[in-house]
Amino acid sequence: MNLVEGTGRAMGRGITGAVMKLLHAQDYRCEVTRTWMHAPTMKAVRVSAPELCAQVDPQEGEYLRCWFPDLQRGGKEAMRGYTVVDVDKQAGEFTLLFLLHEPAGPASHWAASAQVGTVFEASYYGSAPFLVPEPAPRGFVFIADAAGIPYVNALIEQLGEDYPLKVWLVEWHASDRDIELGNAPRLEVEWIQPTEAALLEHVKGFEWQGWFPHLICEAAILLPARRYLQKERGLGKKDMHVHAYWAQGKSMGKNRDA
Repeated sequence: MNLVEGTGRAMGRGITGAVMKLLHAQDYRCEVTRTWMHAPTMKAVRVSAPELCAQVDPQEGEYLRCWFPDLQRGGKEAMRGYTVVDVDKQAGEFTLLFLLHEPAGPASHWAASAQVGTVFEASYYGSAPFLVPEPAPRGFVFIADAAGIPYVNALIEQLGEDYPLKVWLVEWHASDRDIELGNAPRLEVEWIQPTEAALLEHVKGFEWQGWFPHLICEAAILLPARRYLQKERGLGKKDMHVHAYWAQGKSMGKNRDA
């Protein structure tokens, strides 16, 4: 699923590096300062990246692209994106949460063995914190799964005092329920079976007038729901947030030479 050494220089490693350089991407050195198990299947990694924090000023819930060794492609690194949480700009630190799964991809494998002193590179480009649209919606609906819970929790903390929030979680494994969700006065949580039909039925049965959806679950399950909201409910790009965090049976992200 679905989040190395450098000193803030622009990347220039093959085609991927050239493209990201045009997008003004920067490589930032990140070092692990602490790790712990956030849940039985989710590992938290505390990261020190003072240059990144000073230059970029990442916000809670933003998306950071990280580079990890790709063990299936010798000499390559794989890009994977993760949600930034618990940002301490003064200390130059933040936390990334990794869902551990099998078969393990590059990020999951890296996270499982990460320890204090481990270093990696992160690239920041094209991301922005979520801003409440104008006019403000009636409330927010999050369609997510375990990989998206860090993002959901970041938005719960930001929006939970002011808006009703609904979280629909696609349950891939029983252990997904062990990952803690944030609290809010008007938060409702529902679990959904991991099929396109089950999610689409849930989406069709909801009255969307005035609600802002965040679609951040697995790519294939997400697609019919997105199409319905676009074609049948008339929601445009500005009316919802869509980001497939992972794709079942496929890798998501670029590769580059290590």
